This record gives sequence, C-alpha cells and structure tokens, in this order.
Amino acid sequence: MRNYPQCILILLLIVYANCLLAQPVLTTVEKKISKRNPKITENYQVIAGNSELRQGTYVRSIGGQIVAEGFYKNNQRDSIWRGYTDGKLVFEGRYRDDERAGIWSFYNAAGKLLHRYDFDRDTLLFYDNTAAQPGYMEEIKTCPPGDTGRCEVLPVFLGGANYMKWLVDAWMVYPPIAKENGVQGVVVISCIVDGSGNTTELVLEKGVSKEINAEALRLVNLFGKIWIPGHVNGQPVKVKFSVPLKFKLY
Repeated sequence: MRNYPQCILILLLIVYANCLLAQPVLTTVEKKISKRNPKITENYQVIAGNSELRQGTYVRSIGGQIVAEGFYKNNQRDSIWRGYTDGKLVFEGRYRDDERAGIWSFYNAAGKLLHRYDFDRDTLLFYDNTAAQPGYMEEIKTCPPGDTGRCEVLPVFLGGANYMKWLVDAWMVYPPIAKENGVQGVVVISCIVDGSGNTTELVLEKGVSKEINAEALRLVNLFGKIWIPGHVNGQPVKVKFSVPLKFKLY
C-alpha cells in the first residue's frame, strides 16, 4: 500500500468532510391532497428546514395505487418520470428544468408502445398505426408524395387518448366545495395548438361551476408542448381543438 504524508491525509479528510457537509439534508414528506374517496397522497423529499423546496424522489398515489413517480430538483421536475393507470405503464420520459426532454415512450391502454418521440430534436421516432384509436387524435397522416392539391394534416396528441386521460385523471383535484354540494358535469375547454405543438389560448366554452371550471383550465394547461403540430401543404399552422373534461362524483 502506498504511504502518504500525514498532512496530505489530513487535507483529504478535510475535503471529504466538507463535501459531506455541502450535501443537502433531505427529509420525506407525506401530503394528503384529498382524504375522501378517491384518496390522493403525495410522498416526496424536501430539503430539511424548507418544506416547500422539493428535492429528490416523488410518488403520487390515488386510492393506494401509484399513478406517477419521478424526481424533483430545485422544485422542478427532473430526470426520469413514469406514469401508470391501474398498474400499467402509460409513459416513461425525462424532464429537464420542468420541461419534457429527450426520448419519451408512450403506451396505449393495452400496454402496447404507441409513440416514441425525441423532444430535444422534435422528431417522431416510432408510431404504431395498428394501436391507434380513431377519433382520439392518435392517427398520424402525411401528405402523399407529389400531391399538388391542398393537403391538411391535423395535430396529433403524443400518447393519444391514454396519455391525455392519464394527465386528467392523475392530476385532477375535485374542488372540495363542489364535492360537498354534489356538483358534477362536463367542462369544455377550447385551445389553439400552435405551429410548435404548444397548447395555447385556452378558452372556457362550457362550464359547470366556478371552482370546477378553474380546475378544468388548470388541467388543460398541464398539456404544454405535447402535440405534433398540424400542417397545410407542408407548413405548420395553428389549429383549434375542443377538449371535454368530465367531473363525476363516485
């Protein structure tokens, strides 16, 4: 074994101790979002002494089943995240600075790979046409080569109906006052899918109550940049969509 002078060993011990002290001390928090059925619980890590700063693992459960798991860094989603419905994987992908990044894989309700998309390069890597569900914005169309007529291609919601449903079901928090008063119904939100695939210009087209309307708008805001944009004659264009959200008491 190589012998080091005592002063060097002491210096190394000091550096090691400082590195340990520089690491934030994490503590785990359990937060009950809803104590009524369905019970919604979040378990996540925070920096000790600051319960508002999420740093580390995160798990969200509804009715005892995990619906989302991932990591936070400085209160922003980071690293690999996964979503589940009834124990089946809905998606797996990376976040960077709270935005979708890198390669994401999306699965349909049967657990079959539907889309694989590179958010860094805005490139569709895989699409299973046999897994598409007509009427749920999953079918990807392209203009025929050499077509000289007007060719319109609608936007496609990455992950299709399964991922859209997951976004709503996993993150919906039924307003307590609406739940207490037995208020339920369907809210319709219109939005514009811009030429970059962002969900913009949200408008309440049909409402139920003040509290439920606000929750519906919050949920559609979660969509973010998740569309393959629409095209006309090969050029990206803005397209208006309507998204119905059902609020139902069980």
